[in-house]
This record gives sequence, C-alpha cells and structure tokens, in this order.
Amino acid sequence: MDPDRTSTFSGVQANTGTPGQYMYTPILKNGFENGGFIIMSKTETENGSNFVFCGEDSLPNQFEIRTTTDFDTISLCTTFIADATCTVPTTGNTNCHYTKSKGQLRYIYRY
Repeated sequence: MDPDRTSTFSGVQANTGTPGQYMYTPILKNGFENGGFIIMSKTETENGSNFVFCGEDSLPNQFEIRTTTDFDTISLCTTFIADATCTVPTTGNTNCHYTKSKGQLRYIYRY
C-alpha cells in the first residue's frame, strides 16, 4: 500500500499499522518543525527491520516517534534480541530488545 494522507501517525498511533502498510510523520530536524520526516512500516522479522517501536503503556523505556521527536535522537538497530522487554538503541549501543507477540518490529526511513 502506498502512503497517503490518511496514514499519518504520531506516537502510539504508529502501532495501528499493519505489515506492508506505510505510515509517515513530519519531525523536528535542525531545530525546525517539519524539517524532516519518518516513513515507517511494520515488519514480520528482524531481517527486514532497523527499529523497534516501544510505545505500549505497560512497557518500560518507551520511545514514540512524534511530530516533536528530533531527527538526531532516533538511532537505528543493528542487533535484535527477542525477550520480555522493549528497548530502542541509544548512542553507542545499537541493540534492540522486543517482544515477539507485540508487533514492535519496524523499518523506518528518516530524512
């Protein structure tokens, strides 16, 4: 499915996408609102992913991409670990933890 105006997301709404559906949102970049954007899609396996979405209320270390998220705070995953937690990468650490039953795997493109 190609992205269209009805598939924008902000924060926890990103979790409503289905595998193969693209969602997008503008983000902060270089200090400017709407200076960048994220295109995101759910994936089924780690092989097609570079990010995890940790926006569920019951999970610690939540990270939600919103229109107010700064481009430079989004690090991408290089390693995925399936367990009972959800963690996004941080500077110097590109390990991501996810829970298989939660549908947290994502592929994102940021510009």
